[in-house]
Amino acid sequence: MTTRNGRLTLIRCLAISDLHGNLPALEAVLATAGQVDLVISTGDYVGFGLQPNQVVSKIRGLPNLAPVQGNWSIIAQRPLPDDTDTPGKKVMKISLATLTQETRQFLKYLPARGYLNIEGVSVAFLHQTVLEPFEGDLTPNMDPALLKSNAEASHAQLVIHGDTHVQGRFEADGVTFVNPGSVGWPSDGDWRPAYAIIKLDRGTFQVDLLRVEYDVEAVYREMEKVGIPNAKNILKGVSWRAS
Repeated sequence: MTTRNGRLTLIRCLAISDLHGNLPALEAVLATAGQVDLVISTGDYVGFGLQPNQVVSKIRGLPNLAPVQGNWSIIAQRPLPDDTDTPGKKVMKISLATLTQETRQFLKYLPARGYLNIEGVSVAFLHQTVLEPFEGDLTPNMDPALLKSNAEASHAQLVIHGDTHVQGRFEADGVTFVNPGSVGWPSDGDWRPAYAIIKLDRGTFQVDLLRVEYDVEAVYREMEKVGIPNAKNILKGVSWRAS
């Protein structure tokens, strides 16, 4: 952040997504990102990881935080399953069992979408797609007509999104789409927590997609102890659903 003609400019923004209760990964990202002027978080703070309340507490304590809901914010409001006859139910029951009422309330009242004008750059941010924040995914390979509709509906130059746990960037119909990747459980073949640093200045922006190492082995061991299905996949950087 600098000063030009008496005003602050060159905004340095940290974009994160899909934290999934993994506190060590989040702490590694925050320590490496350094000083930022704004944190945009596109959802999924809980689920899979074993420290959801601590992750939410850490996020809520960040200055200049701009958060939105993820689909796990909605799942967290539902009763825990009575049985664990599927991997999905088992993950839900184990990883959400310790949620406090304070954490649930925070997740419940987050907005579905966010819009900001930062240094003359229009920015939209959400979890899944512009048209349906909790359905589908924004990818360069999606139906071209649907991608065009999402770009037009964004009314933005830059769209920040998540959900896929796959870091990437692409352009469509004059809009730049950025997925910072997953902090808590990357699924793009790289186990390292992913994030983006976006620098915005007088109508322009620069996106850097970054990774950081942390003690993933320790996180895996804790997940394995309590029986998170396919916990070893966090070491591989692939989805917990993968065999």
